[in-house]
Amino acid sequence: MDPETVGMGKKILYTLLLVLIAYLSVWFYQNYSWVEEQKEVGFQGLAKRKPLLAAEFFLQKMGVRNEPVNGLVAFRDTDIMHRVSSILIATKRETLNAELADNLLQWLNAGGHLIVEARYCQDIDMELRNQNYQAENGLADPDFVFRLLGLCVKTLDDKTIKALDGETTPVTAELADSPLQTRIQVYFPYWEVLKQLKTGQNYELTWKIADQSGPYLMQYAVGKGRLTVLSTTDVFTNEYIDQYDHARLLLELVQPASLQNNTLQETVWLIAVDDMPSLWHWLWQNAGYVMASLSLLFLLWLWRAPLRFGPVLDDQPVARRKLLEHIEASAWYRWHYKQWPQLITAVQEDVWEQIQKMHPMIQRERPDQAWSILEEITQINQSDIKKALAPLKTINEKDFEQTIKTLHTLKNNL
Repeated sequence: MDPETVGMGKKILYTLLLVLIAYLSVWFYQNYSWVEEQKEVGFQGLAKRKPLLAAEFFLQKMGVRNEPVNGLVAFRDTDIMHRVSSILIATKRETLNAELADNLLQWLNAGGHLIVEARYCQDIDMELRNQNYQAENGLADPDFVFRLLGLCVKTLDDKTIKALDGETTPVTAELADSPLQTRIQVYFPYWEVLKQLKTGQNYELTWKIADQSGPYLMQYAVGKGRLTVLSTTDVFTNEYIDQYDHARLLLELVQPASLQNNTLQETVWLIAVDDMPSLWHWLWQNAGYVMASLSLLFLLWLWRAPLRFGPVLDDQPVARRKLLEHIEASAWYRWHYKQWPQLITAVQEDVWEQIQKMHPMIQRERPDQAWSILEEITQINQSDIKKALAPLKTINEKDFEQTIKTLHTLKNNL
């Protein structure tokens, strides 16, 4: 083929490829564009594991020292508790027993401020119906907050909610200790309100946040301290603390106006879990990569463990020798190493055992009498019997054979 023709064909091919690439580029530009899209992925890292993390950062920024505490068991150390000004418990206190409840009450009477959420009324009713509840579980009867104030959370029925026209607006309230009567807005779930099932002890109600659905926050003076009960503490979690005036409410609760000018603020405890996490859960939280690596290694070990090395052995029964063969092998070993006296001694003992079984009157301790009696019974020369049955220390091969023959004859003639 002419080289000039080949070169012309390549140029045409390259030109077509360039036209195709240009067409695809224009088509892609007209049909696709770079678009940024925001997608909610939820909380990650510490924010996912610590629901009060935003509250910690907010209080630190406002100059309030706070400390996250895992588990209600921290109430065992009363000395440390009395250095704490406020405690926020964002749980239902399922593990709060009588001892810890008494420590909390002493701390309240000494001037502490406890912020909790009430438990649901149906849970309280169930506990009250259980007559052995306190004896079996050792808990305060039936709940710390209910025992003091008789407060629980009541869920409104559909009829009541419909009569309220689905109230979804935030509640407007004045701060309790604000000299300027500062007003805040807080959104509480309107279908859950506080209800007093029984009259508590004579504690003074100092502050309340309520609307037409009912009260959502009630604060009582307990001794020198205060007990604030909310229908829910979710307003202080990472998801809701930035809404409305929830952060301002938290600051007011842990640092009231009477203490805002005090530069020596004490610590605030923030409790988001009832119990310390289990060791397994704690390892996954704090050493997730290590646990994932160990899990992968374990799976690899399970994959390799069943594999065999080498061919499969034949599943055949093991051939076992007869007992006589073992005895012969043992005798042959002694014979090979010229341990003839030991072999003779074993045969002599067997013959003596047979003699005393067949003729009990023959006494081994009186050999002269025994040789005479055995001569009469077996018709074997007395000297040969004595030589065969007498203990010996050394013997040659010839005498060994003769002695064994004599012993065999003697045993057969008994």
